[in-house]
Amino acid sequence: HLDLERDIADFYGIEKGIIYSYDIATSSSVIPAFLKRGDLVVCDEGVNFAIQTGLDLSRAFVKEFRHNDMADLERILRVVAEADEREPPKILNRRFIVVEGLYQNTGLIAPLAQVVELAERFKFRVMLEESMSMGTLGVTGHGACEHHGVSVSAPSIICGTMSASLATVGGFCLGEPSVVNHQRLSSTAYCFSASLPPFNATAGIVALRLLRSEGKDRVAALRRNCVAMHKLLTAALAGSRGDGGAEGGGLWLMGDEISPVKHLHLVHSTGNRAGDEALLYQVCDEVLEKAGALLVVCDYSPLQKRAPRSSIRLTICAAHTEEQVGSRRCVSCLLSPSPPPPHCVCPEPFSCCPPYCFPPYCF
Repeated sequence: HLDLERDIADFYGIEKGIIYSYDIATSSSVIPAFLKRGDLVVCDEGVNFAIQTGLDLSRAFVKEFRHNDMADLERILRVVAEADEREPPKILNRRFIVVEGLYQNTGLIAPLAQVVELAERFKFRVMLEESMSMGTLGVTGHGACEHHGVSVSAPSIICGTMSASLATVGGFCLGEPSVVNHQRLSSTAYCFSASLPPFNATAGIVALRLLRSEGKDRVAALRRNCVAMHKLLTAALAGSRGDGGAEGGGLWLMGDEISPVKHLHLVHSTGNRAGDEALLYQVCDEVLEKAGALLVVCDYSPLQKRAPRSSIRLTICAAHTEEQVGSRRCVSCLLSPSPPPPHCVCPEPFSCCPPYCFPPYCF
């Protein structure tokens, strides 16, 4: 376990690291360890369930900015700064901006360089969640900081799960010695949980060795596959619609071109989450039957305060072959179902969003 902590810290070039035994408990425990009532958090509205849970448990004041919208983030930070000028706070509080390097709910990459610049200008700390970006972004897979050319010391806290690129279980958190040492006595998931099974820790160590030795080649292969899949889907959806847009056959593509996570949303909702998921399951079943490709419909906890719209999630890896990535039979099956009749209402928090909203969220 200590070897894995050292190896992850060395991989990122950060002083110290700590590992957790359960993926989803990592962010949800790290956040309350550093934030309390009276502290201020500005977070992206697209953060995952673990971060949402951690923010709730911290009891800090949370303000969300629109997904990947740096203008909205700057507007919020400016409001805070102006309020401080009018009435300086009597008690100093901790202030964090919380983002994911690569959002698992949307497949979009956070503009980390701009986030860091705004955080430094308005005197906020940055917490970076690297579950999806570790091993997938950057020339050698060192994550969002390498991808954007940002120093790894810019975020005060870097954390994430090991169930993606490291192919094991548990989570990690990296930072200065004071940040890591504080968690050993103040983070609930570390204090009140059994240790990670030794064979899982060993699997993480071996995965890190592979990233060090083969990371550049694997990331390059992954990048080629991601771009190829994105172009194929975009062209197919645009051709289906007939006017060049990235939607067709009743589906709409979300995710950056180089992102290994992509989401296919319904262009027109059935009006409720259950109906949307039923239709998407039909699509997945048809793709499995006719093309032999296994797709999944995203499963979100009903406890999420801000869950994305129902979607089919595509996850691309470096081991996929050109034939698998370029399967036109799979794409044709995705486009074949008839779209439901146009209908968009919000009877419950987890249904579709109005046309003026950012597509995957219901506000």
